[in-house]
Parts: sequence; structure tokens; C-alpha cells
Amino acid sequence: MTGVKLFGNGIAIVSTAAVRYKADGSVLESLGVTYLPRNALTEWKIAVLTPHSPETALSLQ
Repeated sequence: MTGVKLFGNGIAIVSTAAVRYKADGSVLESLGVTYLPRNALTEWKIAVLTPHSPETALSLQ
């Protein structure tokens, strides 16, 4: 699940949950992350990033 919401003034919010796997296919970790990217003229840069549990990832529309 990944959600993205643009605020229209060069900033957005993104929230997602992900799973990382070991080479043998077993789960290494599950995590969530929410971040605020900003438009810096020619590219987007992450202004704020916070990790959290995957269950608390935001549902953005």
C-alpha cells in the first residue's frame, strides 16, 4: 500500500508499508515510512522522513 497526496505548492506527503526479504525468501523486516518530499526546482527532495510500524501507514487519496 502506497499513498501520495500533492498539496499543490511544491510539497507532497507519501506513506507506504514494505517488507524486506532475506536471500532465502524469509522475512527480514516489515516497516512503514511516511515522508514529505518538496520540489526543489529541478527535482524532488525528501524534507522529512519518519519510520513507523507498517500497520500505521496512511491511506492517502
